[in-house]
Amino acid sequence: MRYLNVVVIVLASLVWLSPSMAAEALDPEKILEHINEHRSSLDLEPLNAHQGLNAAAKLRVEDMLENDYFAHINPETGEGPMEAIMQVDYDPQAFAENIAMGTFQNEKELVQGWLDSPEHRENIERSDMVDSGLAIARDDNTDLGMDVYIVVQLFGSPMN
Repeated sequence: MRYLNVVVIVLASLVWLSPSMAAEALDPEKILEHINEHRSSLDLEPLNAHQGLNAAAKLRVEDMLENDYFAHINPETGEGPMEAIMQVDYDPQAFAENIAMGTFQNEKELVQGWLDSPEHRENIERSDMVDSGLAIARDDNTDLGMDVYIVVQLFGSPMN
């Protein structure tokens, strides 16, 4: 079972974002818009929404929900983002993953949480990343009486 007051280990890009009022629904397009606004402020190229990476991010979210974990690597299978990316035939020369779990008031709050984390910020600001995939799921397995979301963002730079 997941608890909101758990101490989260920062592992590569793992972050726990503080609870707030639950959002009606989080929109992946708005999340990417906020991320691209930040990238633009640093004179970085915007990330392109990539359907294959969206599908891989969805595989990651579904795996976390089905197997009751929140981490970059499935503790039972040892599989992580690379295996999901390979399933959708995206051939990356580089990739990264940001994940978040929490109750989010809106997309801007989620993105700000990532920007407040050095590991997440680094992924968002990587100039070698050109594509992004996002997936969001509501976790119904909590006893909190509020919507808890799991969000996965995959970043990729395809082989040429």
